[in-house]
Amino acid sequence: MIDQAGNVTLNNLNDKNTTRADGVIIKSKRLAQSSKVTLGKDGYQIDISSLLNVAASLAGPPSYPINALETVWNEYHDGLLRLKKLQNKIGIISSVPMIFTIGSGAIATIAKSNEWPDWVFNLTAALTAVGLLLFIASIVVRIWFGGGVKMQEELDSKFRESYVCPNPDCRHFVGNQPYSVLKQNAACPYCKCKWTQ
Repeated sequence: MIDQAGNVTLNNLNDKNTTRADGVIIKSKRLAQSSKVTLGKDGYQIDISSLLNVAASLAGPPSYPINALETVWNEYHDGLLRLKKLQNKIGIISSVPMIFTIGSGAIATIAKSNEWPDWVFNLTAALTAVGLLLFIASIVVRIWFGGGVKMQEELDSKFRESYVCPNPDCRHFVGNQPYSVLKQNAACPYCKCKWTQ
């Protein structure tokens, strides 16, 4: 009998026959490459290495489940969405100082030319100062987060290390295709192992 992994188990189906594996009469035994098998009273010897090679070719490539890759893809995709939201927030934070400085500058100009009370001009000067402080803060935020470049690199690196063929002998990165597309593939393009779900 040959299992899916190509292992061979020898079964003696007739008690009247004598089957020996490594010199011992057997009813059933899993064979190794080094096993010595003889059949019948005459001791007809079987070449196990040839038998195991045939068994391996009949079994075909091994199968591995790829369900875990769905979690990897979802975490990566969610990380990209979080990063995009962060970049949008940084963009908003960066635009607020401009509104303060331009708005307060315009009001200050109108206040001076129309001879409004001094407190209006002083208020606009304070708003301009707030705008400049916010501008400096936005620069610090951009430098701190680097526009998300480092976060993007870490996210991509973790994804490339985890979104791989489940065959421990292969472990090739399977590409940037979504899991919904990946699961339609029947096998790894590198090691040709079968993928199951």
